[in-house]
Amino acid sequence: MAVTFVVVAALTGACTPPPVEQPNSSWGTPKYCPYDAQLVQSNGDSIGVGYTHMLRLPEQYTLFNAAVGASTLTLALKEPVIGDRVKEWIERCGNPGVVIVQGGIIDLTFGVPVESMQAAVTELSAWLEARGIPTVWLGIHPFPYVSPYRQHEDKRVEYNQWLTTPGNVWGQAIDCTPVLEDPTRPGAMDPDYWKIVDLFGSPDGLHPNTAGYTVMAECVKPLVLDALAPPAPLAD
Repeated sequence: MAVTFVVVAALTGACTPPPVEQPNSSWGTPKYCPYDAQLVQSNGDSIGVGYTHMLRLPEQYTLFNAAVGASTLTLALKEPVIGDRVKEWIERCGNPGVVIVQGGIIDLTFGVPVESMQAAVTELSAWLEARGIPTVWLGIHPFPYVSPYRQHEDKRVEYNQWLTTPGNVWGQAIDCTPVLEDPTRPGAMDPDYWKIVDLFGSPDGLHPNTAGYTVMAECVKPLVLDALAPPAPLAD
């Protein structure tokens, strides 16, 4: 029963996104095409949809939320794999200022080996590096301690450790677990960040609430701004 719940939740759990409040942002299709150096293209699954909606950048930047619920790193289920969607918009609109890439939990749910996830990320990383596109990678977030997704905890940690090891991917990578986890249960999501789904306080097991998405956005934001910053002039 737990496995069935996990699979169904992974495929149907894309949250309805909240209203977009940031100026110069869009979801589903880019606001501007061709891109320019001020454009941030954020990619991922339903978690990516949620935290990107809470990402607030200075008004000179344009944010395109290209994440789609049920997307994966390796499996074309309801949607193309994340890497294909990254490439699709870049090939249509040119190089953005920064690409953000998040994903992986649905891959683990379907039993995809961590090595296969790493291979998909490595291929996409090389594609982005060849084009010189600044990139920010986001590890898999922690889950509530009561979540059936906790059965994937060891692989989640393994993937995040690999992703954030310097030299494994082009650009910068971050694991936001430290700012999302419960201080009393390391590695599990803080109850303050659970999405509650019924009157009994039950979490949906996967998606953070608005506060959790906001924390994720704030975790990623410094890396995005750093990647957008022009290089410092060379000293005389």
